[in-house]
Amino acid sequence: MNNSPTAFHLIRQHVAMTINTLVNKSNFRQYGQMEKQRWEESEKRRAEERRSEKKKSEKKEDAGVQKGSKVTKHCVFPIICGSGGSKSRLAKAAGAGAIWPDER
Repeated sequence: MNNSPTAFHLIRQHVAMTINTLVNKSNFRQYGQMEKQRWEESEKRRAEERRSEKKKSEKKEDAGVQKGSKVTKHCVFPIICGSGGSKSRLAKAAGAGAIWPDER
């Protein structure tokens, strides 16, 4: 009996190696796609966290502005300080509230 491989065995071996190579490439491609998807999801999560932090800091800033505006609304001397509201156009035209002529 001859121990040398026949053409059939060589072809079969070659086909098996080719299939194995294709499977490995496919697995590698799938792994790369999974890694890419995982990275994109984590990037989305980080972006959402940044937006959330930005909203929180904006809310804190808005709260500070509101607190400051409450202080100016309650003036002890409204005649001296003024009401804090804007003057009407008619009052501005008539010169209401202007102490000096160049303040208009």
